[in-house]
Amino acid sequence: MLTGFATDDDWFDFHDENDPRFLKKIEESRASLRAAHGISWDDVKAEDDERARADRGSTRGLAGSDGRP
Repeated sequence: MLTGFATDDDWFDFHDENDPRFLKKIEESRASLRAAHGISWDDVKAEDDERARADRGSTRGLAGSDGRP
């Protein structure tokens, strides 16, 4: 009997959740976080905000530039 998945995303989720390499990587990541080797959300947000400010500043003064990609 064949059982399908409702969407491709469901299949990919099932595949990842049952892939030993993926599960090993998840466990390694969790162990790293438990050992205090993670990055706080506040640090991630601050870095992103800083990068956004720098990106906005790099387009100032350019003729015809409205800051959009």
